[in-house]
Amino acid sequence: MWNKSKEKAVKWCTALILAFLAFPAAAVTTQLIDGFEGGMLGSWWTVRNGVVPDDVDVYNAISARYNGGAGPQLYYPPEGSWMVVVESGDPATTIETSFNAANGATLQFSWFFHTIVDSHEGYNDSAGIVLNGTSMVLITSATTGQGVGGENTGWQEFSLPLSPGQVSLGLWVKNDAAFPTYDSQFAIDNIRVTYAVPEASTWAMMLSGLGLIGYAVGRQRKAPVPIR
Repeated sequence: MWNKSKEKAVKWCTALILAFLAFPAAAVTTQLIDGFEGGMLGSWWTVRNGVVPDDVDVYNAISARYNGGAGPQLYYPPEGSWMVVVESGDPATTIETSFNAANGATLQFSWFFHTIVDSHEGYNDSAGIVLNGTSMVLITSATTGQGVGGENTGWQEFSLPLSPGQVSLGLWVKNDAAFPTYDSQFAIDNIRVTYAVPEASTWAMMLSGLGLIGYAVGRQRKAPVPIR
C-alpha cells in the first residue's frame, strides 16, 4: 500500500514541478527611489565635493553649457522627462541617499557616461557607485574611446541584488587629476528597487506539492510493519 502511495505522490510532485517551471515564476513589483521627475534634486540627496547646480543638476534635456552646446542627444532620459547629471570633480563629485530594502530586492537604474577631450588628449575620468560603503567603478573614459568633442556610452542598465535592511547609495564621477579642465558627465535616471513576487498560481502549486509530500509521509508512518 505504501509503495503505491509513495509512487503516486512522487508522480504528482514531478508533474507539479514541471508545471511550476512552465508558468511565469513571479511578477515584478517596483519601489521607486528617484526618477527625478520633480525637476530638482530632492532633500533626501546629499551632495559631496560638488556644488548645486554647477556640478549636480536635474535636466529634461542636455544643457547648452555642456560640451559647448553640442551635448549628445542620447542624454534625453530613457524614462519620464527628467534625469540627474553629475559633472566630474577631483575629488569625486558624489550624490548620496539611503533607503530600506526588503528580502529579495534588486537595485536597478539607467546610466550614461559622456567624456570630453580636447586636441586628442586622452585622460582617465571614471564613474561608479558606492553601495553600503563599498565603491565600484562602472566605467572609465579609457573604455569609451577618444576623440575631439567627446565619446559616450549611450544609456546602460545597472542591476545588483541587495541584502535586506538599510541601504546607503552613492553615485559619483571623478576627474583625472592630470587633465582637471576636461569634465565628464554621469547621467542617472529611474533609480528603483524591484522585487520578484510569486504569482498566486505558483503559491498554489507549491502548497499542493507540500500537501502531497505530507500525505505520503503520513502514509509511511501508518504503514503496517510486516510480521516475519
